[in-house]
Amino acid sequence: MPRAIIASASDQGIATYKLSPHEEFTVGAITFNLINVASGGGDSIAYLDFRDPNGALIHLQPLATGDGAEMFYSLATDASEFNWPNVNTLFIPQDIEGFGFNYVSQRLSRQTLYAQCTVNAYKTFGTESPPTDPITNVDPGYSIPDLHLWVEDTGEAAVASQRQQVVVGPFMLVPGPAA
Repeated sequence: MPRAIIASASDQGIATYKLSPHEEFTVGAITFNLINVASGGGDSIAYLDFRDPNGALIHLQPLATGDGAEMFYSLATDASEFNWPNVNTLFIPQDIEGFGFNYVSQRLSRQTLYAQCTVNAYKTFGTESPPTDPITNVDPGYSIPDLHLWVEDTGEAAVASQRQQVVVGPFMLVPGPAA
């Protein structure tokens, strides 16, 4: 059964969740707000990445660009691509070339992460061709106060959570695996 994780506050411009030494899970969905606190805006790209304990990339995903306005990103393994503009007139989202969106839904690659891996969300400085590793170019003019993950435990973590469940029968209450 999926469980929710809320990452604690991180540095300006980046939100990070680091798995504990005993955590292993598959990421099913991620949501977060990207708030402009001091940036001049522009077409800089937001990224979501997963890294191993040594900081090497496991997965890098560019996210839909905006014009510097506040954005809400919703990523899930079965999501449909969708951008909703923050303008009052009705446009087909695909026709306005990525400017002015405040709600973005994107498909997320299903990834299993293990102990000490990290999940990072950030926006880079105003270039559309970032350095080889975009995390080296984080724009501190943005804030991500609410990185939420929906995950399913795998490996030993899943076995341990099953041991914690209780099976209830008509005449018994015993610890054991869930039915």
